[in-house]
Amino acid sequence: MEALIDEAFIFCFAANDTTSYALTWAIYYLLTHTNARLKLAEELWPLQQTANGLLTYEKLGNLPYLTGVIKETLRLTSPVPWELPRIVPQGGIWLGDQYIPPGTLVCMGTRMVHYNPQIFPDPGKLSPRDDWVTTAKSSKSGMSHFQGDHARA
Repeated sequence: MEALIDEAFIFCFAANDTTSYALTWAIYYLLTHTNARLKLAEELWPLQQTANGLLTYEKLGNLPYLTGVIKETLRLTSPVPWELPRIVPQGGIWLGDQYIPPGTLVCMGTRMVHYNPQIFPDPGKLSPRDDWVTTAKSSKSGMSHFQGDHARA
C-alpha cells in the first residue's frame, strides 16, 4: 500500500510541477522569440482545419517544429535540475589529463551538456529546428544523459 501511495504522490505532485515549469518556459521562449512563435503557428494552423476539430495521435506525432520547440525548451531550462550520477565503468576513463578510476561516482550537471557550444552553436538561444531530433542523435555526446549506456548510481 505504501508503494501505491508513493506512486500516487509522484503522479499528483512531481509530474504536475515539472509539466507546469516546462510549459511556463515554453510560453516564455515563444513570446520572446517571434520567429519561432510564427513558424510554430504555421505548423499548427492547418491542424485547426480538420472536419471535426479533433486531433489524432498521428497528426500530433507529425509536428517536427513543435517537437523542436519542446526539446529546445527542455534543453535551455530543464525542469529537473539533477546532477546525473554515474559510476565509471571497468577500465576507468580519462577526462582531459585526469584519470578517473573504475567504480568512482561522478556527476555531471545537465547545463554543462545542454550549453556546450560545440554541440549547440548558440547555446543560450532558443533554436528549434525541424531536424532537432536527427541533429541531436548525430551528436550522441550532446544527449548522452538520455541514453542507457552508462551505469546509474
